[in-house]
Amino acid sequence: MRSSTRYHGAPEAFMTEQEPAEFSESEEPEQGVPDKVSSEEPQEFPDSSSVEWLNKFKDGDDVAFERLVDQELPRLRRRVEERLGVDLRRRIDPSDVLQQAALDVYQLREDFENRGLPAFRGWLRTITMNNLNRLIEKELAQKRDPRREKRRALEAGR
Repeated sequence: MRSSTRYHGAPEAFMTEQEPAEFSESEEPEQGVPDKVSSEEPQEFPDSSSVEWLNKFKDGDDVAFERLVDQELPRLRRRVEERLGVDLRRRIDPSDVLQQAALDVYQLREDFENRGLPAFRGWLRTITMNNLNRLIEKELAQKRDPRREKRRALEAGR
């Protein structure tokens, strides 16, 4: 079974589990019980409520953060997976990229200028793709590292 990224409240509670927590739309999970980032299609917010969720997010509301991130991360997961391709996906886990992006968004929420849901999506996408590009550059630089090649040659000569 494929694991899903799950969290509740502040992102320092991020963890990976096998089974999603189940609860109805009207019921909130108990404190400390992680909510899930679903791999299903995200639900769209009506325009009027997205403004409310964005304002709450900006003010530090953890539930608003969760709702916004739950809505957007599945879209970003597909972009991250496409950008990584098969070879890099063996070395860079898309879930790690998304968790770091969610953590960064949470930590930078005070800097967010609420210009609507499209602006939030763009901001989250930019943070995610910048993090991903840094990881890819680091991975590719390690592959080209002459010390690494020398080590391989020495190990092959044994």
